[in-house]
Amino acid sequence: MSTILLPKPALGTPLNKGRLFSDGLIGNYLFNEAAGDKIIDSSGYGNNGTAVGPVWTTRGLTFDGNDYVSIPDKDIFTMNDGFTIIANIYPTTINTEHVIVSKYFDEVPFNGEWLFELQSDGTMFAQCLDDAPSKRIRITSSVTLSVNNWYQVAWTYDGFGVHTGLKLYKNGILDTSASSNQQSTFTAMSNYTANVEIGAGLRDSAFAAWFIGTIDGVSIYDRALLASEIRQFYIYQHNLLFPDPNEIALRGGFVVPPAATVGWWGWGWNP
Repeated sequence: MSTILLPKPALGTPLNKGRLFSDGLIGNYLFNEAAGDKIIDSSGYGNNGTAVGPVWTTRGLTFDGNDYVSIPDKDIFTMNDGFTIIANIYPTTINTEHVIVSKYFDEVPFNGEWLFELQSDGTMFAQCLDDAPSKRIRITSSVTLSVNNWYQVAWTYDGFGVHTGLKLYKNGILDTSASSNQQSTFTAMSNYTANVEIGAGLRDSAFAAWFIGTIDGVSIYDRALLASEIRQFYIYQHNLLFPDPNEIALRGGFVVPPAATVGWWGWGWNP
């Protein structure tokens, strides 16, 4: 079956906030710029970023081990009332830590809030940190990812300050066997000055834990999406990117999404 990609919207087109999946969206990075280093946030909040090194492809940005996207720090990204991070990733190397998205700057003196990454064994790992690297709640998936495959990965936190409020998803499916724990006393994330980084993490002010592969969009919500919402998000995306050829034939060669949606792209919604 061939892959059919419907066009992304024009650069800078704002999100239609009346659409499904827009509630709580504070950062929506479609990676549809195709050139240059400016990364547009289509959530309507103007949290634009800068690409440093990754290469544009027909499906997002490719990172080769020394590239990242940096989004300036804002209070809105200290999400103690709960949040969701969703990314569409295609790892080509998994041999150490590979950060997908993080808000973390220094360990000495400590300056970090949250981190979402792949580990060397292909599992997903995520953590929220208090005012020290030893004060945290964290979760590790039981499911693994392999190289040269596309995945939708998602991490949610319900904001209640306990590790059981952390959840991980692979391709829209909640990992019910993921292991979580609390280290030392965690109350809430402190509001530190630290940029949001896509494709790398900062350790003692130096970049490390590079993602290697392609990322086609990142969405950040200031609420914990329900499992049913994440599943619906994944199913809809998958049906459009990998449609049933019989359905295409019935519709005259075009994929027609429901609810009069007139466009789909790598991530997010528009009119």
